Amino acid sequence: MAKRNTVGYDRVIEMAIKIIEDEGPEELTFRNLAKALDIKSQSLYNYFKNQSELLEELGTQFVRWLHQELTEGLIGYSGKKALIKYAEIIRNYFSERGQSISLIHKVKNYDKSSDFFVEMKKVIDLIDRILDSIDLHGVDKTSFGEGYISQILGFLLIEQLGFLDQYGLPHNDESFRQMLELSTKIID
Repeated sequence: MAKRNTVGYDRVIEMAIKIIEDEGPEELTFRNLAKALDIKSQSLYNYFKNQSELLEELGTQFVRWLHQELTEGLIGYSGKKALIKYAEIIRNYFSERGQSISLIHKVKNYDKSSDFFVEMKKVIDLIDRILDSIDLHGVDKTSFGEGYISQILGFLLIEQLGFLDQYGLPHNDESFRQMLELSTKIID
């Protein structure tokens, strides 16, 4: 009797992330994932209806882990230092995960009830909690928070995708730090 190869949900997620990190997001197909897991590609439909659902789950996990890193890393910080630390944690998290950052813009389901949206909202809500204790000198808290997270994610996305290299623009720790200082300049 032939040995049956069974894999669990966690193993499928783990291997999908490995494929993205090692080979790039374009190589994550049901066929390649099944081959890496040594199973038939039809078996993946036991876990996900289609590739979009798999990508949404991977994006959700990516953002959920980011929220956990932020929650743990911000302990003991407040005010402007917390805002700076928030950005540094995100940058380190993205840098450590290489091509996995692409999961954020590959997720197609941004419905407010989706797990991805709920997890991303938790990441953004952390900024609101930090801003509650900061005098923004008349600047609207929501506007500041949206602008701040947009600057962070925008910088990191174009940095990780290599666009800054293409144009010879600086994207080292110092340029990131200067961007953060400029963004938080109104805060004492």
